[in-house]
Amino acid sequence: MTKSPARSTNASPWSVERTSTVRLILPGEPGEVQRAQEEVEAALLFHRFPPVDVVEIKLALGAALISAIKHGNRMDWLKKIWVFCRLDRDRFEVLITDEGDSFDLSALSQPPLDPEKLDPQRQQGLALIRDYMDEVVILPPGNTVLMTRLRSLTQIPDTPREYPPLPTDVMQHRAHPQPRPHPRPFDGEPASD
Repeated sequence: MTKSPARSTNASPWSVERTSTVRLILPGEPGEVQRAQEEVEAALLFHRFPPVDVVEIKLALGAALISAIKHGNRMDWLKKIWVFCRLDRDRFEVLITDEGDSFDLSALSQPPLDPEKLDPQRQQGLALIRDYMDEVVILPPGNTVLMTRLRSLTQIPDTPREYPPLPTDVMQHRAHPQPRPHPRPFDGEPASD
């Protein structure tokens, strides 16, 4: 018999820190990237992440998944990609594992000496991931990346925005609208010009 974790008897269930997870197993098809982004977006919006965070996380996630499909699984559509996201009110973490060979992130920190070996799309994807995520770590054996993004300081208000009251004349107009004249009188017969 396992014991459940101890809780304070006076704690409200609404005060407990809520954590969400998103678990996906994707086929190695580029079309699946959008589905993963939509699932993550829904979780981010549930946790009320600011719009800038949602957009940047989706872009970094998309770049990482395309990299896993193209460079990790080498476009082999029979290979899978595992995506595990954990997020709470202040943090988003995603673990992406492909079935490819190991990858050394530090090897790409320096541009290759041979210009013919330069892959601008790969470099752009990594630059985008590094710019939009707070931490990027390649885990052993090298086919798993852990990306972390802390919530930005931009807050979404918990209460609806309060607008200043409308001027009195507008309020009276809304309370007692005047009938609008019809642009052309209509007495059953169309007007002749």
